[in-house]
Amino acid sequence: MNTTVRDMGGSGFTIASAAAGLIKATLSNVKVINATSGIGMGAGAAVHLSNSVVSSNSVAGIAISGGGINI
Repeated sequence: MNTTVRDMGGSGFTIASAAAGLIKATLSNVKVINATSGIGMGAGAAVHLSNSVVSSNSVAGIAISGGGINI
């Protein structure tokens, strides 16, 4: 992805399924800096995170309220 997300009033990335079922996301080469939560995951999320930086977030670097993550 090669993306930088910074100075967010919410989560840099939020991954969650709005309906029953699995949603998959691969985040590679991303930077999430100074957000509320760097990466937020909800029910039905399966996330793979690699070669990335998540820092200086006010609540959590990675917030999981369902789903799972492979770092």
